[in-house]
Amino acid sequence: MTPLLEIEDLVCRYPGRRGGFFRHARPIHAINGVSLSVGEGEVVALVGESGCGKSTLARAMLGLLKPAAGAIRLDGTPLAAMTRRELARRILPVFQDPYSSLNPSKTVESIVGLPLRLNRVPAEERRRIVRAMLMRVGLSERHLARRPHQLSGGQRQRVAIARALIMEPKLVVCDEPTSSLDVSVQAQILNLLMQLRRELRLSYVLISHNLAVVERLADRVAIMYFGRIVEEGPAAAVFARPRHPYTQALRSAALSPDPDQPLPSAGLGGEVPDPAAPPSGCAFHPRCPHAMDRCRVETPDLREVNGIAVACHL
Repeated sequence: MTPLLEIEDLVCRYPGRRGGFFRHARPIHAINGVSLSVGEGEVVALVGESGCGKSTLARAMLGLLKPAAGAIRLDGTPLAAMTRRELARRILPVFQDPYSSLNPSKTVESIVGLPLRLNRVPAEERRRIVRAMLMRVGLSERHLARRPHQLSGGQRQRVAIARALIMEPKLVVCDEPTSSLDVSVQAQILNLLMQLRRELRLSYVLISHNLAVVERLADRVAIMYFGRIVEEGPAAAVFARPRHPYTQALRSAALSPDPDQPLPSAGLGGEVPDPAAPPSGCAFHPRCPHAMDRCRVETPDLREVNGIAVACHL
């Protein structure tokens, strides 16, 4: 069966810094040879520190960034062969901050109904569809005339979810969908996302640094470091026994629900390398407690071991 989304050997670059001492700066490789697939009805999570390439990969999936190399296919069709309108009907985002992603001067009805209006759906039919979608995400008709500043954070995120689903896409890219919300509201939004997944047979690409959220929602997880996937497999198996030293560090740094447990430490020295001056060999070797001489000169391939793909010489 053809996956809903296929990413093959993707490379995304940004121009290097120019001016002064940077006249001949090299381009920055934000994504460097990533391959990933998402099946129908599946939730695949992208996990990693800030700057690892998660958001760049999401922008490429949404057609907002043209890759330098590689391919992305949706239902077997290359994204490059699809128009913006076709793409916007099939894959849509839910952003991290629902307030900044909603037009503050527009009403909820106008915000959620905008994709329908752009597709020339008649006004009366548009209003009916918007009402039904608001009900589905836990809002009511009384929210139609309100503006974003009149809503709570959780209500704003429900509006953002309604807008993403109004064109009945198959795939939704959720970029840290609960990180800006209060803890009490986060659970409500997560429950809503899972309910909508079951009802509408949605697939999600979930971008998050919150391992508790990933463990709760994801079927599969891809751990990213410095523009590459270093470990990928079923979420339960990856978190139960992480193979890559970076995944192990992320797992050990996750907060425990037990208040008597001490604050965790990732046990990693240094910082993420400068993308304009990447290290030789394995990009993780300057921070890895198990680095060998081989790691400093040879980049490990992503190879499958017992159903889990790992890029590590160990």
